[in-house]
Amino acid sequence: DFDRSIQLQPTFAATYLARGILKYVKFNNSRAALVDVERSIQLDPQNANSYIIRGLIYDSLGNRAAAIASIRQSAKLAKQQGNQKIYQQAIDFLKQRGATAN
Repeated sequence: DFDRSIQLQPTFAATYLARGILKYVKFNNSRAALVDVERSIQLDPQNANSYIIRGLIYDSLGNRAAAIASIRQSAKLAKQQGNQKIYQQAIDFLKQRGATAN
């Protein structure tokens, strides 16, 4: 369970991200998910996946500007890291909302 994992390794960013995704997808609890994803980003600010998830959560909360900013950060990191899958997901999201990557 994620809570136990966080107790054992409170600085492991991936666990916060996974718990945030679970809260967002399975429990439809965007606000609680955002707290975990934000913590994940604090612990590992180079994880492009965390930013794309945060962008989706912001989008679900109706915060378009924050969603676009987060997705742009995801695209930037993914491009730098050569992560084509995340980069393309970010670009597709931005295009759907009439935004650009920069």
